[in-house]
Amino acid sequence: MIKKVLIFIIVFILFYEIYILYLENPNEYELKKNNSVEPSKITNDEQKFENNSFSYINNEIIEDKIDNHVELIKNVDPNMFGKPSQYEKNNLIVWIILDPKPWDKIIYKYNETYPFYFHIKIKVPSLNDYSNWKKIISNLDFNPTTGEIIIPTEDEETALSIANLLILNFKGEISLEDIISKNLIEISINKAKKYEVVKHKLIEQIMINLNEKPKETMNNTQTFTTDLAETQDTFAAYEGTEYSFF
Repeated sequence: MIKKVLIFIIVFILFYEIYILYLENPNEYELKKNNSVEPSKITNDEQKFENNSFSYINNEIIEDKIDNHVELIKNVDPNMFGKPSQYEKNNLIVWIILDPKPWDKIIYKYNETYPFYFHIKIKVPSLNDYSNWKKIISNLDFNPTTGEIIIPTEDEETALSIANLLILNFKGEISLEDIISKNLIEISINKAKKYEVVKHKLIEQIMINLNEKPKETMNNTQTFTTDLAETQDTFAAYEGTEYSFF
């Protein structure tokens, strides 16, 4: 009998504890239950947000790398001056021209400010004449072995304009003072870029002068060159940093 009473008391105490914990405070129980589930939801949401943010940042980094890559490496046609003698993709292109018109060699170096190097054989009268032109165009170069003047530029029109005036000056057809005072370099470059006919005329003049045609032809050449400064068209000065005038 005593055993039954003890068992009854124990069972009663257990049920009473259960009643106090769960049945008497159902709201608290639900809150505890909800709180136990909600953290996992928050964690998942946060994880999704973090994943999306990481993906977005990665896309930005990739896009920046692509943009920089495109900016650094220009799409230059390796055959723009004929079949290249040497071609190293994204590094170097060399054209050696057997029948110069007027260039003997052209080199393109990727990722440089002035990537084209135009080589032309010109008879330099004296070191002083060459030094005077170096004062005007600081990156002008000369190869004494081949007798080539090397003109680094962004494009062929600029190189043609410089070569033409340089030859005329070396031949005594026009002075450096006139070239500078009349802004013939800037005017010639701008017109060669704007008019294809001017570009072809510059090539023709250079070839004539290199081949030492009669004086009458020289006068015509000089007239065409000086006429560039006397037309009614107005152009802004060339802003390349490679020029520093007296």
